[in-house]
Amino acid sequence: MKRVPPWLSSLAPAEALPSLLRFAELLTGPARRLGLVGFPESQILEQIARALLLNNVLEGRTFVDVGSGGGLPGLPLAIVNPGKGTLVEPRSKAVGFLEKAVRDLRLDVRVIRSRAQEWADVEPERAESAVARALAAPRRASQLCSPLVVPGGLIVLTSGEEAAKPNLDDFPGIASIEVEKLRASIDISQSALIMRKHG
Repeated sequence: MKRVPPWLSSLAPAEALPSLLRFAELLTGPARRLGLVGFPESQILEQIARALLLNNVLEGRTFVDVGSGGGLPGLPLAIVNPGKGTLVEPRSKAVGFLEKAVRDLRLDVRVIRSRAQEWADVEPERAESAVARALAAPRRASQLCSPLVVPGGLIVLTSGEEAAKPNLDDFPGIASIEVEKLRASIDISQSALIMRKHG
């Protein structure tokens, strides 16, 4: 097995590490060829670690990854939280990759080809949380995620930039907003915008 950096092994149980490393290979190969990966190959394990940092916020909640793309953060979260996740993605090439990854990794996670708004109209069951990486500006991202989440549930937004705390008044239906800096090591951290939907 490829050498696992200590900051990655600190974020996942030992039995999940082979699947996480296999997912890294899928990002390096098929996902990159499909144009689903925009960061350098040298950063793939770091990006997987940043996805796993969201586990500290989700705390075992069911989740929907909105605009899953190449599977970040949804697939790493699904690897360490079997049966808790749904990946929603409208683009057929991304859905094809996600379905291949789910089969390859033998994951218990649903892949839905749909836009978030359309899926919210037909899916009766709401998740306890939604996660999204670089989906849209925070206000728009919260509007896309909120219908998929139970009252009182969480919406966790990440991007490559430091999150600034927005004005709560600009977010109808949201009870609270916090910015949290999640950290695995001095070099591996993730800024997250954490919103709680009105109960």
